[in-house]
Amino acid sequence: MLTPLLLLASAVNPQAVTLSRVNKAGETQKYEVRSHLVIENKVIGSDTYVPEDLDIDYDFTVAINKEKADGIVDARYKRPSMTIIEGENSERSSVKSVEKVNMDLDLTLSPVNKIIDIKDNTPKKPEKKSGGLQWLSKIPGIKPAQGDAITGFITELHRLSLFIGSLESCMDFQPKLPLFEVSKGDTWHETVSYAPQKLKSKNNKTVMQRLDYAYTYDGIVESGGVKVHRVSAKLVIKADMTQFLKDNYDAESLADLGLKEISYQLDANVLYDIDMKTMRTLKGIGESKGGFKIVVTQFPEDPIIDQKLTGKTTLKMVAK
Repeated sequence: MLTPLLLLASAVNPQAVTLSRVNKAGETQKYEVRSHLVIENKVIGSDTYVPEDLDIDYDFTVAINKEKADGIVDARYKRPSMTIIEGENSERSSVKSVEKVNMDLDLTLSPVNKIIDIKDNTPKKPEKKSGGLQWLSKIPGIKPAQGDAITGFITELHRLSLFIGSLESCMDFQPKLPLFEVSKGDTWHETVSYAPQKLKSKNNKTVMQRLDYAYTYDGIVESGGVKVHRVSAKLVIKADMTQFLKDNYDAESLADLGLKEISYQLDANVLYDIDMKTMRTLKGIGESKGGFKIVVTQFPEDPIIDQKLTGKTTLKMVAK
């Protein structure tokens, strides 16, 4: 019975494909990532958004060491350095620096670009204490732990805008591929980060919940003169973490935090070109728009800071 059923399925949906990455032992895949973020800040008392540019560039390699069952492989990931260019502003000229991160990871990878296991061989360095967002300490009622939480969420928003967060959320091992056959228009989801959102319950408590990329198989297209599988990805965030702080830091009311609103949003879209034979990612182009706004109870009509974010990041295979 099985063979006729399979034949029937093929006849009904002859365009279905399996997106499963082929990795061969002994190969080294080389990629480059180039990202650009425009940050526009408007502070209380001003009607003007002041822009700043931020570029973060890096190269990385994935050396396939061993093939295992079901397309799983052991690999070595290396990212020697990251080049950071902070654009010119009213206080200084453009600043370029090279951070020697020396990332060195032993990974176990599945054929759908999922990291199954990781061993970090990166040389340990003393942790640098970040100055964070110093102006947070000036908000009435904000305690250090709450300020750290706000800084953490804003930092994550910047990373997601640049597509350079953790290995699960950055573009290095994207797109996450489906475990099933797909046809043009089929979708699937993968978690990339977390944000405070309301639970659907009686008390409406705000907790950390998953942020999922929605992936769509867009079929076979021509890109750069060759035919490729095209996968698009979309991430939408719209949240307010004021209630989260109230729920998690024992504040009697939102006013006790000195805050009226900490809202943030992000709309990110990525197009990936996938090799027709090996299903390896050849190229990715991500664009994002978002920002955040902080309003305090002392000045309820005018945000103390209103920030807009516009990001663009490209991933490109340079050798395989």
